[in-house]
Amino acid sequence: MVIAYSEATFGLKAQPFFRLADGVLQKSADYIAFKEKVDELLQSRFSVGFYVGRIAVEAGLAGRENARLADLAQRAIISGRPAKLRAFLKDKIDDKTIRRILIIIEAARFAASVWK
Repeated sequence: MVIAYSEATFGLKAQPFFRLADGVLQKSADYIAFKEKVDELLQSRFSVGFYVGRIAVEAGLAGRENARLADLAQRAIISGRPAKLRAFLKDKIDDKTIRRILIIIEAARFAASVWK
């Protein structure tokens, strides 16, 4: 996770950089605000929904296909068996993207095991 932490005011040129961060805090923020931001990010990163959302963005599907993808991705994360998801994606996206999606599933399973 990356939290951009700065006191400076940046122009439009720097905006894309800050959008890459998971969170942004002013340097004037106190410890409580910082801890709340970290807790919020940790909570979201250790949820199945976060990883399903990442998979959806990676796949770039739309409509009912995206709904089916979300269901299969959630099942793959929970069960650790992505075969049905892989079969669903086989004719829809390239192999390189499928491999990235499988890595996201592994990361989600690892995150879940660490959080327990």
